[in-house]
Amino acid sequence: MFLNVLFIRNEYNESFFNCMIFNRFLTFKNTVVKNLKRNKSRIFLHMENVNPKQKLILQVKLNFSMMPGILIVNNAEPGISEFTTPVEKIVEQARAKPVTIEYADCPDFNFAAFDGVILTGSPQGDDIIAHHLPYFLWIKDFDKPVLGICAGHHITGFMYGSEILRSEEPESGDFYVEVVKSNFLFNEIPHTFKVKQMHHDSVTLPADFELLATSKTCRNQIMKHRTKPIYTCQFHPEYYNQKLIENFVTLCR
Repeated sequence: MFLNVLFIRNEYNESFFNCMIFNRFLTFKNTVVKNLKRNKSRIFLHMENVNPKQKLILQVKLNFSMMPGILIVNNAEPGISEFTTPVEKIVEQARAKPVTIEYADCPDFNFAAFDGVILTGSPQGDDIIAHHLPYFLWIKDFDKPVLGICAGHHITGFMYGSEILRSEEPESGDFYVEVVKSNFLFNEIPHTFKVKQMHHDSVTLPADFELLATSKTCRNQIMKHRTKPIYTCQFHPEYYNQKLIENFVTLCR
């Protein structure tokens, strides 16, 4: 993939340029790079035969990126982006690269190319578990972070042995969730926080998971696998809890 990258002369050393993109390693076309230094989000390149007084737009080949690649699996039917679009925006704001696919594409997809996966909700989230389950069997063999949201929470739980509970009335609207076990996922998030709920079903806590957050109306609000970086939540953090998704992206770095 080729990108346009802006290099600006460093005022302290004309031999170095600030690279205004978050990359670890860059291969330049028709440019000699003698060495590369990286300091947090800035990359300094020592280049020969380049006028240090000019701003340069160079075509560069991205070998691998400092920004993690986050795969977003849409649990809704194709063309419905109600839950993917806000997640994509949050991932981008967290300085990661979102790539969205449909759930039906999962069996033939190369997940190893990504640093983490987010499973979105679905407008038909209460009635898709049995249908969607065969598309998500790869989760048990995936060793990188996974975040399941609503339908993703149900599918993951059912895969690991959860029972499906159907409430007499749907849990829809604003509710409060309480943290019961500390985790980096809750960094800069209050002990009790407001969430957006859109579900009728819920899942029990599987034996391989530990409870991280709960509520008065639904016990299993957030759970984590005991030995793997698999997190799932019953509510929709893309509405009020952007920081939770940002923290997940940080876990993927």
